Amino acid sequence: MNTAIPVKIRFWSLALGLILGCRSQPIAPVLPKSSYAFTTVSELPCLPVEDQYKSGTCWAFTMASFLESEIIRQSGRRIDLSEMHLVRNTYFDKAEAHLMRHGQLKFPLGGLNPDPINTAIQYGLVPNQAYTGLVNGATQHDHMEMHAKIEKIMARYVSNSVQSNGWRAELTATMDRHIGPDVPAFAYNGESFTPARFRDFTGLQLDQYVHLTSFTHRPFYQPMVLAVPDNFSNALFQNVPLDAYMQNLNHALDRGFTVAVELDVSEPTFSGDYGLAVIAETDADASRILLDPLPEKQVTQAYRQQEFENYHTNNDHNVHLVGRVRDQTGKVYFKAKNSWSSKWGRDGYVYLSEAYVRLKVVYFTLHQDALLPVTKQMLKL
Repeated sequence: MNTAIPVKIRFWSLALGLILGCRSQPIAPVLPKSSYAFTTVSELPCLPVEDQYKSGTCWAFTMASFLESEIIRQSGRRIDLSEMHLVRNTYFDKAEAHLMRHGQLKFPLGGLNPDPINTAIQYGLVPNQAYTGLVNGATQHDHMEMHAKIEKIMARYVSNSVQSNGWRAELTATMDRHIGPDVPAFAYNGESFTPARFRDFTGLQLDQYVHLTSFTHRPFYQPMVLAVPDNFSNALFQNVPLDAYMQNLNHALDRGFTVAVELDVSEPTFSGDYGLAVIAETDADASRILLDPLPEKQVTQAYRQQEFENYHTNNDHNVHLVGRVRDQTGKVYFKAKNSWSSKWGRDGYVYLSEAYVRLKVVYFTLHQDALLPVTKQMLKL
């Protein structure tokens, strides 16, 4: 069987990877048939796939989904959290950091997993029914116009020789107009809440989450500031060896904990067309590996470091790991819930190979109780 991917199909896969800002991706044309056959290894509870559309807020959708699963794990309750409440409050903190650093801090659409946790600790949480972020009849999130206005506001205040707090009022008015006014109080299941009280109502212990990474330019088993453009808050990540990184990821899923990851989706072999992300062993196999199981690259710590330092690995998307599957050869993949609607990938999910995770997952977030005991001890948690 001729399994080479036609040029048109390769273009769709490449286009998917190159579009940054965590935006929803186009639906692919009719595809050559894949020979992959998957069976479920494990599946953990989560709420349905959502669509961030043109909002650049994959970090908020991923972390909302992750926290929803944490609530299910801890109490069995299914609470649909508001992504846009997390976005709104994170943007205020990001804008302040941007101005305090004289505009030298990038003000992008993107964010990191620690941002929603920090926001929830400081500002609380709200259910989606209380704050959808959809106004004036909108049914999809489109933040392009809002973000352009925010950038102009920030540029104007940075250019002033004397700063003032006027930017807060302008930012508030802009977000009120595009995603709705804040909700200092709201009703949920017939009871009155503030965001802080609702955060407590969820039962989440937000200081119990840790972010693991794996790079050799900083000491292992020590916290590090991950040097990526979106880390405006100088969030700390626990640095562990790559093998321990993967062992903790698998241990978490084995014990019923879901995991939120940030990864690079710019590889042509990260495919929404096939709902699959793999790393071919050779360049020659890259055109076939999305259709047929083929050998993958052995990703070492040194290779991961090299690809990060030469900018081949970037942090440009966030997804939520909720289980694992196995193909017909016995190879196991991580099942990732995406936020590009249920029409994308495999009903909104993508299967990440271990090689892809070892190379392209820049960091992941999990409850500290999901860590291996030896790792927890080494990190002094």
